[in-house]
Amino acid sequence: MEFITEINPEETLLVGSWKMDNGKMVADKVCQRIEKLMANYLRKVAEGNWETLYQDPKDNRYWLLNYPHSDWHGGGPPSLKMITQTEVTEKFGLLK
Repeated sequence: MEFITEINPEETLLVGSWKMDNGKMVADKVCQRIEKLMANYLRKVAEGNWETLYQDPKDNRYWLLNYPHSDWHGGGPPSLKMITQTEVTEKFGLLK
């Protein structure tokens, strides 16, 4: 299975989902891509309150990882959203 190993400049949101496959709940390709990006590409900057802040080493954009389905087991599938410097400062107290 081929994964895009970087985030394209036009991308601002990656939302994973779970699906049933042979009676099992499995992560879709977007979930798998988010996991690969976190493990092999993005740089972890900060974390707190079920959210982790990452930075793209290529273009320095900030990405917020969260689990928007707090009522699901483990928070559900992941979401990776580009956020602004202002949002980074408000959420994590980090300045450029």
